[in-house]
Amino acid sequence: GQSRLTRGDCSLLSLLCQAPGIVFERDQLLQATGSLVDANTTSTLAMRISKLRRLLNDCHPGSGEMLEAVRGRGYRLNSSVQALPAA
Repeated sequence: GQSRLTRGDCSLLSLLCQAPGIVFERDQLLQATGSLVDANTTSTLAMRISKLRRLLNDCHPGSGEMLEAVRGRGYRLNSSVQALPAA
């Protein structure tokens, strides 16, 4: 099946794209998706990031690697990652 972006997914990707290279803390990212911040949402965020990576890779192989985890802090858009050209 084909995955679709939810409003929360779009908000998350939009926030990361607005400030390439800036690390956003998990709480900031969760708030952008409209999720309540609690102990259960860390895995929810990881699942959203994983989904976004997969969808980006489907469009342009290698581009999902631009969504980079920063251990103990959050995530950032690493714009220096080079995606393979679309076929």
